[in-house]
Amino acid sequence: MSREAAYAALDAQIERLRTLADFAKTAAPLVAEAMKKKLDVQVLQGLGPDGKPWRRNADASISLAGAARAIAVTAIGTVIQAKVGYPFSFHNSGNTRGGTRRQIIPTNTLTAPLTESVKEVLDAHFKKTMVAGDGG
Repeated sequence: MSREAAYAALDAQIERLRTLADFAKTAAPLVAEAMKKKLDVQVLQGLGPDGKPWRRNADASISLAGAARAIAVTAIGTVIQAKVGYPFSFHNSGNTRGGTRRQIIPTNTLTAPLTESVKEVLDAHFKKTMVAGDGG
C-alpha cells in the first residue's frame, strides 16, 4: 500500500469514527422498527414481552391477537417509546373485568427477547457504519 493510499484509508476511518457521534440518533428508528416487529410477533403468538405465554381463553384460543394493531413504537430523538392503545392498554395493566393481566409491552425494563432484537439491530448498524461509512 502506498503512503497516499494509507493516508486515504486512515482519513476514511477517521470519518467513519466521526459518524459514531450520531450513532444513537441514526440507530433509534431502526431499533423502534425492530421492537415493533418483535412485539407484533409475540402478540400474535400469545406471548408477553418477556416471552412467557399469556393465559389462554376458555376455548384455548390466543387472546388479544388484534392487539398488534394497537402497538406503536417510535423513536423520539434517541429515546424509544412503546405505547399500546385502547382498549388493549387495560389488558397491559391488568385493569380488566376478570383482572387477568396480559402484558403487551414492557413497562419498567427492556425484556430479554426485546434486548436481543435491539442488540442485533445495533450490531448490524455499527458494522454497516464502520465498514461502509454509511450511518443511515
